[in-house]
Amino acid sequence: MRHSVKNFVDKAFILSHLSGWSSDEVYMLTSPLFHISCVSIFTCFLVGGTCVIGDPSVEGMVSAIRDDHATRIGVVPSLLNRLLDYIEEHPELDRSSVRYVEYGTAPMSAEQIRRSMKLINCKFLQYYGATETVATITCLLPEHHLREDKLRSVGQPVLGTEIKVVRGDGSECAPFENGEIVTRHPCTITEYLDNDALTKASIKGDWYYTGDIGYLSADGFLYLVDRKNDMIISGGENIYPKEVATCIQSMGEGIKDAVVTGVSDSRFGETVIAAVVKSKDSDITAENIMEHCRLQLASYKKPRYIYFVDSLPLNDLGKVDKQAIKNMHYEAINSQN
Repeated sequence: MRHSVKNFVDKAFILSHLSGWSSDEVYMLTSPLFHISCVSIFTCFLVGGTCVIGDPSVEGMVSAIRDDHATRIGVVPSLLNRLLDYIEEHPELDRSSVRYVEYGTAPMSAEQIRRSMKLINCKFLQYYGATETVATITCLLPEHHLREDKLRSVGQPVLGTEIKVVRGDGSECAPFENGEIVTRHPCTITEYLDNDALTKASIKGDWYYTGDIGYLSADGFLYLVDRKNDMIISGGENIYPKEVATCIQSMGEGIKDAVVTGVSDSRFGETVIAAVVKSKDSDITAENIMEHCRLQLASYKKPRYIYFVDSLPLNDLGKVDKQAIKNMHYEAINSQN
């Protein structure tokens, strides 16, 4: 894809205005430098702050907090959860220097947000965006994190940005109606390099089509449902993995994390599986989870297979590796045959 230098400069100014950056900032970056979330480096340098290129591990994060006295952390939810585990086991870790935690690139449940705010007493910012828009499209501000009804939202458009949710025919959805999220954004790419078909499919006039499914509330907050490409079609029914994972995570403190994906199934085309991380000493069973999902969701959405794991597998970007979870399922099925 083709970005201009101006896109990155403009985004640095937008973030510095939005997120309370200051010249005494010590920013801990945990993402690989090729990831678009690293645009925050430009913001850090713009205000005259210090950037710590952290090792994307719990040990690296702890070192940045303890030794470098990081004031701001940029992190994906899966890595943040591991830091929270460490804090629970080592409450003596001094994290008083941390003023902001910025998270994004993957969904985080309301339960996980509450846990984070309890263990790290600071302001939280959630960003939703895309590589094509130099990351940030919307932001859930610190004051919105204090409102229970907004914890499942990804916030409102950032400065200079418009969003809407559209149906397949391009018409605009009503509030709370699911559709594709599109944005008119000052930092959007002009084209995909050497890919005219993708450019035409994704950029229509001034609007960029994200490929994400979501809805807008009546007061203009955006809620993500899932990626179009992640949708599971089982027996002709559409199932959004994020909805099922959120349902599992809502079971309370016995569940630390969960991810849901679809796998091939000879009868239904695809079926739902879940990888779940239980809290220490939790006695929740697979049957408990299936029954909870059956009661909270349509029965066809509940996971058919549930795998308990010590931690969710991550890829090089720190995101949950869904292919590794699918492979785990296929290996388990093959071992039974």
